[in-house]
Amino acid sequence: MKSTHGGRALKTIHTGNHDALEQHYEKIEAYMAAHGFEATGPPWDVWISDPGSTPEDELVTHAFFPLGPVS
Repeated sequence: MKSTHGGRALKTIHTGNHDALEQHYEKIEAYMAAHGFEATGPPWDVWISDPGSTPEDELVTHAFFPLGPVS
């Protein structure tokens, strides 16, 4: 059985080709570092649009980065 993150998370929205998600992650990780956020686990994606029927430049993906407790 798998469990999901049960706490705060930073949500971002990526629009465009899924091949560019790695660059999107790098920008978000830089933002998190600059603002004192630390991921407590791996990020996860939710594909909002269907890659089989949506043009690549219109794909929408929500990416979540789990965050630790506020200190």
